[in-house]
Amino acid sequence: MTVFKPDDLVFNTTPPQAVITDFLLFGQPVTSFGNNSVLTRNVVFTPDIKLEYNQNTIGFEFTSTNYINAAKNRFMYRMDGADRDWVESGPQNKAVYTHLPPGQYTFSVKTFNNDNVSSKADTSITITIRPPWWRSWWFISLLVLAMAGVVYLIILLRTLRLSRERKKLAQKVRKRTKKLHKRNRQLNAQAKQLMEANAVLVEQKELIERQTEELR
Repeated sequence: MTVFKPDDLVFNTTPPQAVITDFLLFGQPVTSFGNNSVLTRNVVFTPDIKLEYNQNTIGFEFTSTNYINAAKNRFMYRMDGADRDWVESGPQNKAVYTHLPPGQYTFSVKTFNNDNVSSKADTSITITIRPPWWRSWWFISLLVLAMAGVVYLIILLRTLRLSRERKKLAQKVRKRTKKLHKRNRQLNAQAKQLMEANAVLVEQKELIERQTEELR
């Protein structure tokens, strides 16, 4: 007869540690490292990964350092910048993200052993997805400068056009004023001649009137 003694149960109190074992790009593990790869070394030793804007479907595979009844290991993960809360994946040790927009993300994973003891610290890796060249800061800066240059050129051309129009108008006004002054002088001269002629006629009239009186 077998006697069950609760004291004989061994509780696994050792905190496990989550380990990111593979980085997936478009569903395939990245197994080559170097300058021509997104990884310069194994992802286990990689704190951050930089990707282009079109390398935005990624994933991670992870494991636990607990090997006691490993089938009962559980995982939780979160991509800061994509997930609002932690994702409970149970024994599933894979996370996939598709069509991530450009930006910076931090993927974190933690694990629980067979007796639900959690890891003391999360395992994290930083992911930076660069924007396309037409959304990069330097292109946007050049675009803003170009637009500012176009606006300045439009204002400058408009100012020059208005200046030329004002000069033409001023010339027209001066010519018109000159003509008016000339016309005024002519009218004044004519008026003076008329006044002089009128004075002569008055004198002649007075002379004729005196001579007529004398003849009477």
